[in-house]
Amino acid sequence: ILNTKSSLFVKRPWKEAIEGLASRGLIVLQISVSALSYRISSTLEPKAPSGRERLEALSNVSDVVPSVVRLQPIIPGLLEVEVDDLINALTASGVKHVITEFIRETPSGLKALYARLNGFGVEFNQALWESYGISGEGLLRPRLEYRYSVLEELKLRLRKHGITMATCKEGLFQFHD
Repeated sequence: ILNTKSSLFVKRPWKEAIEGLASRGLIVLQISVSALSYRISSTLEPKAPSGRERLEALSNVSDVVPSVVRLQPIIPGLLEVEVDDLINALTASGVKHVITEFIRETPSGLKALYARLNGFGVEFNQALWESYGISGEGLLRPRLEYRYSVLEELKLRLRKHGITMATCKEGLFQFHD
């Protein structure tokens, strides 16, 4: 499994190497996307290509290389801002499978994250968060009700385009294809 936030896999010599491995059934390419737009991506991951650029690169190899998109981390509020464009971009990329994973972060980390997202129509909503972990690590994650509703909608929308879905570290196996 090659998991990346890069788009170098469409350049030489990487593209030829990946396609060679794919021809022998020896590789799955996974790209991680946390945000689609350039403005938001550059705020969250300033040294990586935008999510849209990664998906466009994926469209250059997805017909030859088994490809997965990891929507991670899913950040409450951000997904809602981009969901329509995201579904269209996933469909255009040729990806056949999506893995989802929600953010887990400390309260101070969430405060800093949402401060960076201020101005993009994304706001922190304390009511969406619950404690995560059994030994008091201080991490928060989105509440089960929120995660469930997001996954339910994503699965329905992805299925309309022939894209399968699974979760990572969620334990919500009813959403796995």
